Amino acid sequence: NVTPKPSGLLSGEFVPRHWEVRRLKSLVTESVAGPYGSSLTKSMYTSSGYRVYGQQQVIPDNFAVGDYYISKKQFLEMQAYRVHAGDVLVSVMGTVGKVAVVPEGVEDGIINPRLVRYRPNFAAVRPRWLQFAMQDSYARAQLSEASKGTTMDGLNMQSLGRLQLLLPPLNEQDEILQHVTQTRRPFTAAINRLESE
Repeated sequence: NVTPKPSGLLSGEFVPRHWEVRRLKSLVTESVAGPYGSSLTKSMYTSSGYRVYGQQQVIPDNFAVGDYYISKKQFLEMQAYRVHAGDVLVSVMGTVGKVAVVPEGVEDGIINPRLVRYRPNFAAVRPRWLQFAMQDSYARAQLSEASKGTTMDGLNMQSLGRLQLLLPPLNEQDEILQHVTQTRRPFTAAINRLESE
């Protein structure tokens, strides 16, 4: 029997008493904005080498698409922007607030200037939970408010870091994510079928 409490996020919304509300910056061990301006330009792209990940992958949450690469020399110089499995990538310019988790087995690569990379604190939060929580209606409202008045409809790291997210214990994150995955599976299959047709 779980005692509910006001979520502290939305009026009239209740959550289990043992859930927390935490700011995004307290749930990650590392946060890096993509390379600034002239440090990565399209003239540096090559036909093969190391991947450059951007909105092309994050918006559809599909890391198999895309064909932007940089040389090994460039890649070694830009290690600060390197992606690892479990990293959470967020689009911060143009189409803001889209979130994807870097899956196991992706090609080595870096993020482009339109993304921010977060390394979750794996002892507190699952990467998929961060993705899920950052895309719920309350988080989207916070992101929309934060992006108002910025040039080019962008988000900054400070705004993202302040984002308030619901945090259940890890075992409950797993249960909820499993339920969401099972519920979405038929819809995902139907969408994939339509796209292939």
